[in-house]
Amino acid sequence: MLNKYIDIIFKKKYPRWTIMLFDFAATASILLSYNIYQLDNFITINWPFVFLIPFVNFLFLIILGVYNTSIRYYSLENLFSLIFSFVFSFFIVYQLSNFSVLLERFTTTDLLIVYYLCISIIISFRFFIKIIFKNFGTYKTENVLVYGSEDLNIIINFLNQTKYYKISGIINDANSNYLNSGINSYTLDDNLTTIIKQNNVKKILIPDSLNVQKIEFIYNLKNSSKFDIVKFPEQSKFLDRLTEFSLDPLEIEDLLSRDKISLNKKNIKKEYYDKRILITGGAGSIGSEIIRQLVKFKPSEILILDNSETPMFDLKSELSSFEEEINFHFIVDSILDKDSLSYLFKKFKPEVVFHAAAFKHVSMMEENPKSAIINNILGTKNLLEVSLNSAISKFVFISSDKAVNPSSVMGATKRICELYISKFFKDIPNIIVTRFGNVLGSNGSVVKIFKDQISSGGPLTVTHPDVNRYFMTIPEASQLVLEAGAMGEVGEIFVFDMGVPVKISDLAKKMIKLSGKVLDEDIKIEYIGLREGEKLYEELLTDNEKLKTSYNPLILIAEKDYVDKNTYTAIDELIKSAKKGSNNQILIDKMREIVEEYKPLNSKYS
Repeated sequence: MLNKYIDIIFKKKYPRWTIMLFDFAATASILLSYNIYQLDNFITINWPFVFLIPFVNFLFLIILGVYNTSIRYYSLENLFSLIFSFVFSFFIVYQLSNFSVLLERFTTTDLLIVYYLCISIIISFRFFIKIIFKNFGTYKTENVLVYGSEDLNIIINFLNQTKYYKISGIINDANSNYLNSGINSYTLDDNLTTIIKQNNVKKILIPDSLNVQKIEFIYNLKNSSKFDIVKFPEQSKFLDRLTEFSLDPLEIEDLLSRDKISLNKKNIKKEYYDKRILITGGAGSIGSEIIRQLVKFKPSEILILDNSETPMFDLKSELSSFEEEINFHFIVDSILDKDSLSYLFKKFKPEVVFHAAAFKHVSMMEENPKSAIINNILGTKNLLEVSLNSAISKFVFISSDKAVNPSSVMGATKRICELYISKFFKDIPNIIVTRFGNVLGSNGSVVKIFKDQISSGGPLTVTHPDVNRYFMTIPEASQLVLEAGAMGEVGEIFVFDMGVPVKISDLAKKMIKLSGKVLDEDIKIEYIGLREGEKLYEELLTDNEKLKTSYNPLILIAEKDYVDKNTYTAIDELIKSAKKGSNNQILIDKMREIVEEYKPLNSKYS
């Protein structure tokens, strides 16, 4: 029965000010009681003395971060901070007592007694709370292994302070010299599968900075053992506020991403600092992440153009904390309205343009080639022509690997945009193209589809057992876009190193395993056949393109395209045909005349 009431009282999360209020009230009560005891009456109480010490104590408790950590996770380090705050407070009040008539009746002994009583009751209160959490209430304890990191002592201290986890051991790199008496230490060379089973390990905690190869190694242990993998954040993110809710589950992005990208931040800041920057498609997956990365380099203004009001509203709320440093303009409009674009450029005078707005879903665009042509090609043409009459210093076009030897309408429109851009090389300074593959977690991406299918019990639908794709996380892609924009020269096509292509069927199997399900028992994979316009594999270069390296090994540069004037005329004619509403086959034929390598696959079009 007692445990039940303890759970009700102490599992509820109380705001930090309740602890602050207790400390202030407890200190003031001690001082008031001491005054009455010393003076034998209530009338002559030294009220400045009663309220000065609690105030000074309170000030130093805040400065030294005593309230930043939940009491249930208090450690020796937190205790020292609390004691130091009282020591500093004592010296301040002691100095004031030497100069203030109001405090002159109180001796050094009085102050020492008062401070001893204050610190005793405040520390006792914290230990009482910890004992309650330690010995009462109902908790489910899980055995865990912890992968070593430079923050290992902090993690171990946190785990030892909670009843939710019991440390079964530490996994260290072979060259680690970490020693901790009483805790078993293992390396990756040990038989971790047996250790996990013998200790009934339910979770393995890994630092979120762990490299992909080691994450993959830990993940592969799940083939013969059932446990969860969770990440703990870097020290700078959690030192003062670590709780059990700071632990995030391993996501598929962690297995497919690569080691942390190294950016030339000096070059990037030089390119974008104090600039007026326009991002089209700014509320989309790539556009919004470009903005998140850009704010670190403090442009003066960011113009966000998108025709979707709800994502724009959400993005505006997210960026509100940066509004004191950067002027944001949220513009709900379309790149198809050339007059609106002209007004926007005239009013805000953007210096850098990132063009990310596009229709990108392959199967949807197969059904709507007219819309794909108008939005992707005409929209890009409008933006280029308006930029031509403005003072922009850089234009960055976001392309796709589907533009290479395209097999779909969407890919063909992207390739046509790449060709049309060359028309403006002489007139727009530093106009460049960035080309990369699929981004993990973007709207409509296979990862999101698989997550939804897993949550509904499956099956996971894969088009073909051998279909594979290049993948990159949204932050990776956006960071490389900024880097390419900072280094680019006129007419260059930047091709991002996408790593090793991933089989979609393997991706599905990994996601099933990560969810704790068993393939074919809990969730099945169903092969449904290639969709219209879908290839078995994607490419990053056309047959005629050759690559050269840049100073960033993840960014390669393709040779410039040679495009004759007849191609530009054909593109203009294609746009006119789409605006007239020509039938789909005519539009496809016109695109094939422009892009000879465009060959529709699994398509109704010939």
